[in-house]
Amino acid sequence: MRHKIAIVALFVIAGCAPGCNLGCNPGCNPGCGPTAENVRQGHIRGRGENFIHSRSPGEIYALVLEPLTEEGFAMPAGPPPLNVDIASDWKQLPREKSQAIVRFIPLKGGHLVHILEVTENDTGIYRHRWPELEWELILRSEPDRAMAITREAEKRADRLHRRQNQ
Repeated sequence: MRHKIAIVALFVIAGCAPGCNLGCNPGCNPGCGPTAENVRQGHIRGRGENFIHSRSPGEIYALVLEPLTEEGFAMPAGPPPLNVDIASDWKQLPREKSQAIVRFIPLKGGHLVHILEVTENDTGIYRHRWPELEWELILRSEPDRAMAITREAEKRADRLHRRQNQ
């Protein structure tokens, strides 16, 4: 009996009716589920992660230097070598240090550019892509294509919003 009471209490706390899955399920919690903003951001992020730049690596690298410098990373000057990671100097912070890495991946029709941040602290070394900075680079290097991606994201978000309000 105590277990049944605990389970019912858990459903009440989670905002779901008995029988619903815990987590975000619009069937049991109408306030959750995909939102127009999530759809918009997801589309932009997905297209940004696989964006093939048509400009030369030298032009792209010149455009990425400014936002990385604004973030406090000292990047090497000059044209980037292909198929080699370009790493900044380490930036020392109070309890960790971090480094930015720019990676050009040559593909048919252009280059894929990954911007990564490496952080080292007492617990280990962590490396992750930096999608916000990659999107900033897309906006700077190819604004017309970035606007087309943004317009498509807005259309998808509007379609979801209309479906949810029917």
